[in-house]
Amino acid sequence: MAPALRATALSIMVATLGACGSGGGGGGSTVAPAGSDTPPPSGGTPPPQQGGTTPPAGAPNQNSGGGSAPRVDVPFTQFSAVQANQRAIMSGSATTINGTQTRTGNDVVVTETGPLVADGPATLALGFDKQRALTSVDITAPQGSVSFDRAAGHSISCPGGGHCDASSATASAVTGNAFQNGWNYQTFGAWATQTGPTSFVLGGVSAGNATPGNAVPTTGVFTFTGIAGGYFIDQAGIRFTTGASMIANVDFQNRSIGFSTLDTTLVNSKTGIATRNEGLDLSGGLSWNAGSNGFTGQLQSRNANVSGQASGLFYGPKAEEIGGTYNLVGGTVSRMVGGFGGKR
Repeated sequence: MAPALRATALSIMVATLGACGSGGGGGGSTVAPAGSDTPPPSGGTPPPQQGGTTPPAGAPNQNSGGGSAPRVDVPFTQFSAVQANQRAIMSGSATTINGTQTRTGNDVVVTETGPLVADGPATLALGFDKQRALTSVDITAPQGSVSFDRAAGHSISCPGGGHCDASSATASAVTGNAFQNGWNYQTFGAWATQTGPTSFVLGGVSAGNATPGNAVPTTGVFTFTGIAGGYFIDQAGIRFTTGASMIANVDFQNRSIGFSTLDTTLVNSKTGIATRNEGLDLSGGLSWNAGSNGFTGQLQSRNANVSGQASGLFYGPKAEEIGGTYNLVGGTVSRMVGGFGGKR
């Protein structure tokens, strides 16, 4: 993607995320076929959204998302296998933080980010209607869950730029548009939800069909490219949404990853103004143990204002794709939380 086009796409993504957690709109719905700019791999289908508790895979879901037939929950294998009126249940991991905020009119200022950082297993469920357009998104993660469904009047759209957006009256989320990005085995998401009059939760999730540990290559050097997105809280307590391109240089023989994000764009949650902030481009080294499919490491922003841990997995039969989350800290209230995904 050309730099100008990438910047425009990321600005759209962060602008949508900026509406979240501050009582973002929930009436009506706007739905575009997921991956409308790029055909799904092997004739696949776009990811959906579903409200409520995630039922067992294979069970019918009575929310059809506007279709005549109920969605059927299926365990996720790859996006090219997802069919109409299905909801793909994806296993993964998430990182979340909580905090408190004050509101004066439309101005929201974060006053505290709690010391609790919850990392753990998560589920991302994406639902589709009979046209295989995204109609529902469910994230179940540490410190709570978030759900969006067109049938409940929530807004879900896939506007381009490699992502799909969802919002309700108290929450918003973005997921990577696997079909548009050419991903087949994974995607990521980031979400914000208002959990009380002055409390909120931010999180990032990575989910998909993980590579078996013994199938991760042991030779070769490959470059994985993709996108990243999430949230940033500065020292003044102002929250921004973030979008960036992602590059991971993976050395399978030495089990090391040189990770970086580029062209970071921020959208101010108070003003809606988008700006480029390369000082928040991230870089660092990640690694994994022999026989493992999961990697961890430390990242730091270019301006050194935030730093912390990132973790992720290889996805696909032979580690064709990569995905993960990050949770960085700087100062009293400053945080940067999100997810990333890419392919080689």
